[in-house]
Amino acid sequence: MVALAAASLAGHVLQSLSLTGDAISKSRQIHASISGTLKEHDDLERLTIHFKDLSGRFVGLSRSFQALDDATNEGAQKILEALSDSRDQLVAATGSQTRQMRALHTQTETILSQEFKSAAANSVKQSEGTRALTAKEHQSTRAEVHNAVADVASRYDNAISTEADNISARIEEVDENTRAQIT
Repeated sequence: MVALAAASLAGHVLQSLSLTGDAISKSRQIHASISGTLKEHDDLERLTIHFKDLSGRFVGLSRSFQALDDATNEGAQKILEALSDSRDQLVAATGSQTRQMRALHTQTETILSQEFKSAAANSVKQSEGTRALTAKEHQSTRAEVHNAVADVASRYDNAISTEADNISARIEEVDENTRAQIT
């Protein structure tokens, strides 16, 4: 039992010496450091300051991103408003072009109707005069009437094509203006 007590005492003495050695080592480190603290404490202090700095930067970046997001939303809203205005202008221009096309169509139909009536009246007059003509002359007169009708139809077709080209050019111009406003 005495041996056990001696061994226990020796263990406690060794443990005390070990703890005393550790305490002396730590006190030497504290004494040797500039700040009067352990190196680990200095490292933790530097890391804490660094993390605070990073946290401040993240907050600043977060605010910058929010401002960028707000500016992007504002820009998108302005673009949508400009597109809406351009769309309204394009719809108005298209409606105007459609009305002009209908008016031209009505005017052309009126002119053609008058030309056809005139050609028919001339045909009746010519037919009375052609009764006396020979068959060959009759065919020649009919060909002239057909040519006159074809000429009127060709002029009508040319007028419609010209107006359609004008309308297409106006629509393209409005489209280009709309694109220019959007950019």
